[in-house]
Amino acid sequence: MSASSEDTASLLRAHLAAAGIADDPQSSPWTLGPSPLGGRGVFATRDIAAGELVFRDPPLVVGPRAGRHCPPVCVGCHGGPEGLVPCSRGCGLPVCSAPCEDAPHHRHECDRLRSWGRPGPPHDAWCPELLRAATPVRCLALGPLQRRVLACMQSNPGPQHAFEVDILKKHTTDGPGADEEAFMRLACCVMDANAFETAQIPKAHAQRPSGLERSLSGFTPSLRGLYPLAAMMNHACTPNTRHAYDRHHVMVVRATVPIPAGTEVTNSYTSLLWGTPARRHHLALTKHFQCACPRCADPQEGGALLAALKCSTPACPGFILQLTPLDEESDWACLQCGRMVTGRHGALTQATLGRLLGIVDCKDADQMERFLREHHLVAPPSNQIVVEVKCCLVRAYGHGDDLSWTDLTEEQLQRKESLCRELLQLLVFLGAGQCRMKGLLLYELHCTLMEMLHRRNENTNTNNDIQKCAKEALSTIEEAVEILGEDVSAPLDLMTRQRVCRKNCE
Repeated sequence: MSASSEDTASLLRAHLAAAGIADDPQSSPWTLGPSPLGGRGVFATRDIAAGELVFRDPPLVVGPRAGRHCPPVCVGCHGGPEGLVPCSRGCGLPVCSAPCEDAPHHRHECDRLRSWGRPGPPHDAWCPELLRAATPVRCLALGPLQRRVLACMQSNPGPQHAFEVDILKKHTTDGPGADEEAFMRLACCVMDANAFETAQIPKAHAQRPSGLERSLSGFTPSLRGLYPLAAMMNHACTPNTRHAYDRHHVMVVRATVPIPAGTEVTNSYTSLLWGTPARRHHLALTKHFQCACPRCADPQEGGALLAALKCSTPACPGFILQLTPLDEESDWACLQCGRMVTGRHGALTQATLGRLLGIVDCKDADQMERFLREHHLVAPPSNQIVVEVKCCLVRAYGHGDDLSWTDLTEEQLQRKESLCRELLQLLVFLGAGQCRMKGLLLYELHCTLMEMLHRRNENTNTNNDIQKCAKEALSTIEEAVEILGEDVSAPLDLMTRQRVCRKNCE
């Protein structure tokens, strides 16, 4: 962290050049500089239009995540979780095929693990604990330039970090050498501070016959990647960029809103649709800072009201919100009748809603609709827990078991359309621009409109109704493609739907 912003920018451009990505400092839209948010930040060197490329960033390393409950993946192709078998060489990691066993990045980690000694005879099962620790082993393959880049990145010290190295020592007889251990501990601390959750899901296998499907967020992350330039972006609860990954793991960062020259380029370290208390708690727990951005300081979050609760005063239709969101113990008050409740009461109510949601099957539309009906007196339509359920409903209608497009009743189809429009409006309140969530919601709205159009054609509705619906279906898929088109985890039929819709509208 001691290098100057100029030196770090030069090092990052060398990292890009080594990966074959040209980035001329004279024409590049980004630079590094001291940030008022703390430390270094990425800044726009000129005006950047919404949707414009800010930068591409190849990863230093990509590998399995360390969480105990993360879905397992093949260490060769990163597919899974089905069909995994232990590497025949006895390293204890899972693969799905002979070519994956011979993948260069796996051969390196396989050789390292076996050189440290694997206890017992050849194994007939792979070790889930070793899979959690595979990524820091991969870091040992980094070259001198890559190691310099990693060393210039922020790291999170503390005993809770680098537990992966302890796992490696536990599951090998000799363990890594002192230099290997020190570097892997540094890599773990850097990854804990900077790694992005990502997924490499080959499009041909992204939806499997078993019914495993992507969530509305696009995919269930099962990998982590270290992207050094992207890691320089500071957090904003409503960021001005979105990021996606191509099939080579390269991160593509684009502006979601116009970014004037000199403005800091930001990313979000939390969910866009969480309320302020949840975001600030998550950031304090995982990133070790308390956010004080304009959105966090605004009790109404620009009108999104994601943390709002229903007022309990009889006959009052108002919502209660935390008066001073930057103070966790601040009282909550009703916007209409002025009723006050303690900060502890507000936090407890939100936590209780979250626990109740935890027992709901978020693939069962009936259960989710029942949850919304049963708690409407406590949680308003904008509450983050309610919004989460609505996102799951959008995903379920048209995609879930017994809820395919042809299975949906007219009422369910209209319900999905209404939910898409409501959630899109919520993004407008947040000023989220062309964010990834908007692209996914536009895709779902397009699918809904196309099903409505199909039914109206069959029922011989008026020509005006059909033309209006077809025009909106085309505009929604066009914008969805603009946002999601280069994302490897975008809906599989995105481009096909665009072509079909264009042809139908000719």
